[in-house]
Amino acid sequence: MSRSGDEAAPIQDFAGISATPGSAGQRAALPGTQPPQVTCGLSEVQRLWAVKSAANGGDAAAMREIAFTSARCAGMGHGRQGIQQTLDGASANLEMHSPEAAAAYRSAGQRLEVQCEVLGTWSSGLRAFARLWRDRATEAGDLTAIIRNTLYDAQRDPQVVTELLDRVIVSGDTQAIAEMGALLFQVGRGGQSLPGYEGMAFDVFDFYAMQMIACQRGLACGEGSAMLDDICLTGMQCTFADFPALLWHNVEEDGEAHQLEQAVKKMRGLLES
Repeated sequence: MSRSGDEAAPIQDFAGISATPGSAGQRAALPGTQPPQVTCGLSEVQRLWAVKSAANGGDAAAMREIAFTSARCAGMGHGRQGIQQTLDGASANLEMHSPEAAAAYRSAGQRLEVQCEVLGTWSSGLRAFARLWRDRATEAGDLTAIIRNTLYDAQRDPQVVTELLDRVIVSGDTQAIAEMGALLFQVGRGGQSLPGYEGMAFDVFDFYAMQMIACQRGLACGEGSAMLDDICLTGMQCTFADFPALLWHNVEEDGEAHQLEQAVKKMRGLLES
């Protein structure tokens, strides 16, 4: 299948992170949708090796974690020097404007850098490595990876998207809910209509709403989470306690809180249908 924008972050468009000009601000389970089954209490290095062991043993969620983390490292310009050069430049720039934000940025960078260093010992090309493991996770049935792959397809079959949305509604899986928001946004941008959901149009506020709902249902969206770290590292918004606080701040600042409130109501109704 042909892909477009293959390893870019799926839309990371929270205020100031911008894939969409003018948008407000800036994310009974099915098989393969649960977090990797690895031991708690390990160091991050040990944990990643445990994730790799689980992935090698067929754990689809572990495969997806390797894929998504590799893509994050690649997106930060991972190379022979890791991501340190990127982190140093951005941190120095932030320091001039907000020492608090710069400190939070360095902390987020350090968390990702540890992961990138481990992944860099597994592959010298993390972009291709991410694609490899994402495809493996998809083949193994991980719903979130399947949605991400569909997001990257240059041509999307509306019937396939409908089936994925139906699966997300049934599963209630928070990772899949957040990922589905990005896919629905792209469908909306393309002007496509989904069979069974005729008359429903999806926009950037629906994307934000799906991220918000996923957080409310238990997705890690607070300090130290991959979601908040990504927003900090790519959008330089690093001083919020969690994603909902950041999002409400941005839409209220832009005078678009009502649009988000309506979208949350709409998407919550969809997920509970």
